[in-house]
Amino acid sequence: MTDPSARPADQSRPRPGATSAAERYGWGAPLPASDEFDYTGPPDPAKWNQAGECWPGHAGNGGRCASRSTVKDGKLVQTGLRNGDSAWISSKFNQQYGRWEARVRSEGTGPNNGRQ
Repeated sequence: MTDPSARPADQSRPRPGATSAAERYGWGAPLPASDEFDYTGPPDPAKWNQAGECWPGHAGNGGRCASRSTVKDGKLVQTGLRNGDSAWISSKFNQQYGRWEARVRSEGTGPNNGRQ
């Protein structure tokens, strides 16, 4: 049996100028369960479950709102509001293991950079 943590041999030589970690390290083509976000609008309902508009968050701390998730310019954009409302999506593929790649940028906008 192959060790799933084993790294392909070509990972030792990253490809300069690659636009994704998968391309840079030779991980192969994205799987059918991937989403490259090459469209505009709400997340693809064939790939993502979304919250209703808006269902209650944990312990009454804001809502989980479909309108807080959108796809634009090749990115999934999820935002939160001062009242605690935020975005929520989950994958429909129920994949527990495999390749996961994400680039994330978070911006604190509170007076103390969002820290309590």
